[in-house]
Amino acid sequence: MGYKDGCEWDDRKGEILEELFAISFSDCVNIVLDDSTPLISHPAYPEQLRALGKIRKKLFTIAFIEHKDFLIRIITAWPSSAAEKKAYYKQGGK
Repeated sequence: MGYKDGCEWDDRKGEILEELFAISFSDCVNIVLDDSTPLISHPAYPEQLRALGKIRKKLFTIAFIEHKDFLIRIITAWPSSAAEKKAYYKQGGK
């Protein structure tokens, strides 16, 4: 289990993320913890929040949940879809 600044993640999922997109969950933590990060939800996953932010100039969506004892569990991340990009800029993302 990976851990940084009150966030946790599955190490194996982290390895897959690095292989697929050349980003780490540690990169994702910075976005999730930034108070100015736009957040969205998805009706199919009401327990999750999705943070929208840039990693090395590319926009990513990071799915996470608020876990027990105020711990944040990062689930996964992916390059943002067109709809997610629209939400990002609509909420003031830069």
